Amino acid sequence: MPDRRLLQTPLLYMTCNILLYAQMARSLPPLNALKAFEAAARHESMTLAAAELNIAHAAISRHIRKLETTLRTQLFERTGRGVILTDDGRALARSLTEALDLIDNATRRFSRAPRRRQRLTITSDVAIATHWLAARIGGFAAKNPSMEIVVDPTHRLVDFTREDFDFGIRFGAGGWKNVESEQLAAAEFSVFCHPRLLKERAIRSPPDLPGELLMQEYDWTLWPAWLEAAGATSVVPSGSALLHDLTLNAAEAGHGFALADTIVAADALFTGRLARPFPVSISKYGYYLVSRPGGTLSKSAAAFRLWIKDELSKTLAAVATLSVPNGRSSPKEARTKRRPLAR
Repeated sequence: MPDRRLLQTPLLYMTCNILLYAQMARSLPPLNALKAFEAAARHESMTLAAAELNIAHAAISRHIRKLETTLRTQLFERTGRGVILTDDGRALARSLTEALDLIDNATRRFSRAPRRRQRLTITSDVAIATHWLAARIGGFAAKNPSMEIVVDPTHRLVDFTREDFDFGIRFGAGGWKNVESEQLAAAEFSVFCHPRLLKERAIRSPPDLPGELLMQEYDWTLWPAWLEAAGATSVVPSGSALLHDLTLNAAEAGHGFALADTIVAADALFTGRLARPFPVSISKYGYYLVSRPGGTLSKSAAAFRLWIKDELSKTLAAVATLSVPNGRSSPKEARTKRRPLAR
């Protein structure tokens, strides 16, 4: 122990503190050596480890020899055909892989890709992303060549306070917490089917719909509401239950009648893959643009907001011009067209 009188000298006091903390610090082998060994053990190949870490094969060997010297144990057995883990090496590799995975998971959400270009990140409802957005986002990208666009279709509600998204396109009744939301368009639900099915089943009015071919979706209240609006309450839906947007795919294949909104069905209508036999529609949900509360829109986000509102307006206007096979609706049908449902 140093003489207490010497500790009264500020510089010596500071030096003693530094030495004390150094003794308390973690005593770790070189981290580069640990990473090199873990990669070589995982691949059971120094060549593949060198390729993964983008360093020379000789550097991998040097790191592992240094680690063996530091730990005073042999981690690999060298053979004429390569390397084999020893028992100590296998145990260390297992623990290191778990530790590095923990570090990776702990730091992943804080990492951000370098934004050399303007970056626009969008999370979207799967149905509109698949059936509508995917066919149009290329046009937006062509008008904004300096922009990097990332679209993540998902059914989950992302947390804008924790995740790096500029916008979300959500389907529902609104009222979500911790987001700012703007309704882009109402979801007008109508009946859609393959054109051939109308002739095969001689469908001329809503009461002609066969209940066993009315495919159900996640909200089973929609069919009874639509049938009531169409004056066909005698029809009882009893068809297959399909989740989310699968009913449209099944309808295109001619397997039955789907009740879907006109936005996601629009392109199939335009190309003739689907028909809309009746001009009756109901409204319960909508599409919303959501974002981080209190956030300021970037230049790219503001451009996307204007673009998607314009594109949706064009789509709905184009759908409105399409003829309906059974367009001569009854007076009741005409009155109930686009009847809103109570939320």
